[in-house]
Amino acid sequence: MKFKHANRRQLLRAAAALAATSAVPRAALPGWYTGGDASEDAPDLTASLRVMSYNIHHGEGLDETLDLDRISSVIASQMPDMVSLQEVDNQTPRSLGVDQLEAIAVASGMPHFLFGQAIDYAGGEYGVAILSRFPFKLWGNEPLPVSAESEPRTALWVEVVVPDIGALLFVATHLATNRDGRDRIGQAARLVELFSNTLLTPAGTAMPQNIVLAGDFNADTGSETLTMLGAGFSDAFVGGSVPTYPADTPARTYDRVMVEKNSTALPMQSWVLDDAIASDHRPVIVDLEFPKLPWYEVFEGVDIETPESDPAY
Repeated sequence: MKFKHANRRQLLRAAAALAATSAVPRAALPGWYTGGDASEDAPDLTASLRVMSYNIHHGEGLDETLDLDRISSVIASQMPDMVSLQEVDNQTPRSLGVDQLEAIAVASGMPHFLFGQAIDYAGGEYGVAILSRFPFKLWGNEPLPVSAESEPRTALWVEVVVPDIGALLFVATHLATNRDGRDRIGQAARLVELFSNTLLTPAGTAMPQNIVLAGDFNADTGSETLTMLGAGFSDAFVGGSVPTYPADTPARTYDRVMVEKNSTALPMQSWVLDDAIASDHRPVIVDLEFPKLPWYEVFEGVDIETPESDPAY
């Protein structure tokens, strides 16, 4: 795994570039929850978190053009708090030796990012990744069960402390593509075992109550894989699933954001972004609402890693 923070100069450059675009203000984005007609004097009892899942197809769009700036613009346009990325290259020849995650993080203005390798690929690496507005308290990359003929898969996770919400575990994954679904079902069972109805994280620390799972599950609505995941997680998409793949003519709902069944999260709004070119998948975005915690409960006992204290930085 690779754990980094974008430096201040990089983020300032990215912020300036984003400010110069015609990006829509976050409150005006589709699905942004503004509180309706509540009085301005009413106490704010909830806090929100915007989550995105995006299979970026190593930055190659349906026009067969490798364009990380385009991917970054898609992400930045939605102003997410946490992002699960799949099919990310790290220093591979087909991606011109670029550290894709760092390039996307800087260009989209996301200060914290983590890569989780699934396989070696052409002298580089390939896997999943997480972008975050919040620093990481803990992290890990758990292998998922796979048959000998299938590509290895992992579940990359981080624990963050979100202002007004508190500790939250965020998991990014990309399940197997085999047609019979055997590997996916086993991987789904392992995800439930690792991250649902358990007192401990894979690192052996206390498991937060709020757990969000996001990724490309390669499993459509009604599949055995989703039935297995349903033992521990609920789909956070509001009003029924919307197809995400293929991007030009979506017919299958592979990309999802899910919440653990004991979570306090309430899905408020969700949408699939109408982008048919940047990748072969469309990104899914969900706004989650949580009961607002007082600050002294949010940060009680918190010890956040910094670039100086992180040995991998």
